[in-house]
Amino acid sequence: MASFIDALPARPGLAVANYFMYYDASASARPLPFGGLNTFDSHAQAYSDSVLALYKTPLELLDGNYSAGLVLPDVWLEVDGYVTVMGQGGPLQVRMRDTANGLGDLTVLPFMLGWTNGDFRYDVRLGVYAPSGEYEKGRLANIGKNFWTFEPAVSLSWLSS
Repeated sequence: MASFIDALPARPGLAVANYFMYYDASASARPLPFGGLNTFDSHAQAYSDSVLALYKTPLELLDGNYSAGLVLPDVWLEVDGYVTVMGQGGPLQVRMRDTANGLGDLTVLPFMLGWTNGDFRYDVRLGVYAPSGEYEKGRLANIGKNFWTFEPAVSLSWLSS
């Protein structure tokens, strides 16, 4: 996914973007973990609608402009697959289906530093994913990951004048 919002704004101010995502996948070659369960022959379908708010400040650091942002994802998820449960005669493969929806893990962008050189824009940034989405061990559909994630990134854009 890429758009012009991937580059920091050209001048100080607020930028707001909306990202819609649809994902559909199946896996049958090996078991996958979902909510602490090993799932076989699984299928997942996800929709998310995320709002990004990005503020480019007039502050400069190392000749670059400082920005910060926040991403709020609204997520709908459906997962089904076979899981192993203990029955009276030993382990059994049972087909499970689960759905979840709501606010997913928030992404905070506390540090973005961007430079412009002619038609080139480049920046460094840090994304922090906060475990704010609902998570429950033993559920197939969880809209949160239940752990913090840190994502450093470098971006390069060229927009011809």
